[in-house]
Amino acid sequence: MPHDVQLEDVLLRKHTVSLGYFWEERPYNVYHWVDQLRDTVALYFNIADRTRISERTIEWRDLAVDVLVTPDGRCRVLDEDELPADIDAPLRRYIDAARADLCRDPLSSLTEYDKLTRSLIDRE
Repeated sequence: MPHDVQLEDVLLRKHTVSLGYFWEERPYNVYHWVDQLRDTVALYFNIADRTRISERTIEWRDLAVDVLVTPDGRCRVLDEDELPADIDAPLRRYIDAARADLCRDPLSSLTEYDKLTRSLIDRE
């Protein structure tokens, strides 16, 4: 981060590192924010679909709802109010299922991305 950023109750301090992870088969992408000691500040999930990864680009459809997970295990659902009232029912079920899955066991997600990020950072 080039400067401090406040997101909900999470302060991302200047120099926080953001690592983005994307998959074509998962219903989300995630940004893992770590501090200068490589400790997790937060995970920020974008519920998404239609993710396509090529050699040059990563594209996805952002489905508005985001999930913020912090090291204390709290899971906050953001921007759900941005969904249109007339959203297609199957798409709403897809979003609801992804949200429920992400909030079911947030500590497991924290462990997964902490290990992944540390493996990448330790390579450098």
